[in-house]
Amino acid sequence: MLVTALLPGLLFSETSSADLDPSIVGTDSSEKPASTGHDYYLAINPGVVVVGEDLVITRNETETVKSIGELDGGLRVSWHLDLTTADLRLGRYAGFHVLAWAGSMHFQKQVINTYDAEGKQDRVASDLGTRMSGYYSVIAPVFYIGSQSRYDGFRFGIGYGAQSLRLSGNFLFRDEDERVLLFSETSSDRTAFIRNLRETTLLSSGFNLTGGDPISSYLILNLSQPEVLENYGRYIMLRDGFSLRGNNLFLLNYLMRGPVSGKLNLSFEEAYGAISLGRNNLNLTRRAAGTGFIFMSLGTDALCPTKGCVFQASYGLTMFKERELRFALTNFRLSYSFRLVLL
Repeated sequence: MLVTALLPGLLFSETSSADLDPSIVGTDSSEKPASTGHDYYLAINPGVVVVGEDLVITRNETETVKSIGELDGGLRVSWHLDLTTADLRLGRYAGFHVLAWAGSMHFQKQVINTYDAEGKQDRVASDLGTRMSGYYSVIAPVFYIGSQSRYDGFRFGIGYGAQSLRLSGNFLFRDEDERVLLFSETSSDRTAFIRNLRETTLLSSGFNLTGGDPISSYLILNLSQPEVLENYGRYIMLRDGFSLRGNNLFLLNYLMRGPVSGKLNLSFEEAYGAISLGRNNLNLTRRAAGTGFIFMSLGTDALCPTKGCVFQASYGLTMFKERELRFALTNFRLSYSFRLVLL
């Protein structure tokens, strides 16, 4: 009698528990809220990078003759910062996302033709005393194949987008003479020498008063004013670093102690500035140059201060034209970054 009275209550109690607890056998525990596939819309990833960059500058002299300058940035360690959007998936192991990053460029060597010990023609990177530096930023949509998360597993991919950059400095075309020697010998006096330096720089193909380094532009524009050449020399030493490599030591000695020293009457800073202006000067800003790259990345929690880190190797090419000059910038990047901020 007692069992009969309690049985309906027990059955009702078990049915209610089954409805509330999906872990009980017989319920459909596989039904879960739909996943978006990511827990963020934008990730900020700081870190470090080992980067190697080369810049090739060409100018057509005739239909068959080109002047070529090759700048070698070597390998160096720098800071790294990239921003990544969430994935737009095309399937389980493929999709798109947008990647953006920024960095700096420094070129202290140029590739020249020489001969090895056996007398065979060779090409080596040598410090000619030229200096080039700049900054850039890239934003590009990326197609990838690989793991479902950038922060967990391997991915391979390609990207193509826009690169904004700024370049300032000087370079020599291959086998080109130092123009400062010609100007020092042909100029009648100090005033004519400075005027030739100023006019040649302002009329050069890669120099733009409204782009690149505004301080350099201002000083060159006012070069004929008293003490400006001296201030320009100081500024170049501060911006690019003082160097006696390449022809710099010989040129300094020639300008200050050679046959032309009497009519030019140059101080040390003025002579150093004149050497820089006697080369091909670049001072430009490019808003959106086309850039493409391929990459391979590994996302992992190992050696990571946060919940996700990325080791990424990439190789890219950026090409653009400025007046008569054509530029081809190639770079290899091996970066380590950690996920810091999610939005």
